Amino acid sequence: MDSMIKVFSIIRENGEERLTDEFRDFDDSDLLYFPPDEDENPDGVCGIPEGYYTNGAIVFLLRKHKDEPETIAYIADMME
Repeated sequence: MDSMIKVFSIIRENGEERLTDEFRDFDDSDLLYFPPDEDENPDGVCGIPEGYYTNGAIVFLLRKHKDEPETIAYIADMME
């Protein structure tokens, strides 16, 4: 068994989207890792918690933070 990782994905309920996290076995899925905040901020860098994110979760983050250039730049840096 591979190691368990924290994966963020999107749940759609009652016309609303929200992030959810769960621990699952690591696989070869297209996941993007966001590291912990070096300053130990529990909310993570730019408010994005440490973990692996699905493509849908990244789109959710981009939409949520569309008016926050610093956060958008951070997400873009992680995608490089």
